[in-house]
Amino acid sequence: MRRCPRDGAQWRIEGFSKLTSEIVRSDCFEAGIGIWRLMVDPEGYGNGKGTHLSVFLELRDAMWAPLSTEYELTLVESASVAILHQ
Repeated sequence: MRRCPRDGAQWRIEGFSKLTSEIVRSDCFEAGIGIWRLMVDPEGYGNGKGTHLSVFLELRDAMWAPLSTEYELTLVESASVAILHQ
């Protein structure tokens, strides 16, 4: 696995307003004891399908399990997603 940025990440989604129903995935990043990535579904998921944006934090790998974490998700300029490890 290639080396990932440590302790959080900032991710800008280029051309966000032109996205269709395809899920967009960030590069992986390291925060705490895990390797993560963000996934954005511009069409929403579940009850929010067609009316909401869905953002998922996916654990790609961890030093041990089970893993419990806290995170902060901030939308910036309605086109960027940032996540910071607390």
